[in-house]
Amino acid sequence: MLLVDAVRSTDFAGNGAVTATLVPGKAYCDAAGRFADHWLIEIMAQAIGAIFGLQNGAGDGKRLKLGYLVAIDEYRLLPGKPPTLGSILEIDVQLIHAFYPIGQYEAVAREGGEDVARCVMKFVTDEERSLPSDAS
Repeated sequence: MLLVDAVRSTDFAGNGAVTATLVPGKAYCDAAGRFADHWLIEIMAQAIGAIFGLQNGAGDGKRLKLGYLVAIDEYRLLPGKPPTLGSILEIDVQLIHAFYPIGQYEAVAREGGEDVARCVMKFVTDEERSLPSDAS
């Protein structure tokens, strides 16, 4: 299920921003119709996947390359109100480390300018094109 709407920006070096609109009635609602917070992991994984795919395709006519989630190193739901249905989440993605063929990324989900969740994930590509050099 596609949960992200659009890539707002990318520098093709592993950093970018993605949006996701929380539409009422989607599978990420619980029985009471509220947003189930564990779906933030999937939304952030898709955001990282979009930036990862664009970054790895940058040298190939910007053709999207596939990547696979291999690890969730950290996930935190931050204190405050949970995301609300109908709102737009903005997910900022940053490349932390690149060690071919794996890239480690941080994603921060925001609603209305306030951080709601943070995660660090690793993605791997089986493509021949290498990742940018280590961002640290």
